[in-house]
Amino acid sequence: MISLSEPLLQDVIAVLECVTSVILLFMALGFVDFGIWNKLLFRFSALQKKINQKSAELKQEREMLAKIPMMKEFAAYAKKKRIVDKLEDELKELMKSRFQNKMTGALVWNLGGRSILLFLAIYLAKLSADLVITTIPANALTPFNYFLAYPNSTQNEVTPVSLFSFLIHLSVASKVAYLRITKPKRIAS
Repeated sequence: MISLSEPLLQDVIAVLECVTSVILLFMALGFVDFGIWNKLLFRFSALQKKINQKSAELKQEREMLAKIPMMKEFAAYAKKKRIVDKLEDELKELMKSRFQNKMTGALVWNLGGRSILLFLAIYLAKLSADLVITTIPANALTPFNYFLAYPNSTQNEVTPVSLFSFLIHLSVASKVAYLRITKPKRIAS
């Protein structure tokens, strides 16, 4: 049986904490979006079910309206047209209400959810602070020592490069390289 006091398991847990903190940080900053928020909140809401029901009902009424000849059965056509117009108005109101709910949800996510993710990322980064990949001379990258050492502090002669900062810099550099490769080249005219 593996106990939590074994050094290898502690190192694996620390690396998992570090990777999780990088993912949470990117989610908090908006670099990564898994679409979880919309799937969780708006997919099975009662309002969405009403919208789906009204859309199906409106589609059915429009099909029935298309089958009625306007010139021969004007009264039936006008009655069906009023029903279709009423359903369209109800659907517009439901869509407006859903839009307002999504805006409120987006505000809550952007203020609350991202803040919580940011604090969790910082906490997990602090837990994995002892994962140092290498050390470099402090004067090699003088203005950027703090970014390489985070969540550690820089010492006098050396700067410890933590796994957390390495993963962040690697991810950002790979994203920039990917965007430069996939971005269409502009031809100077």
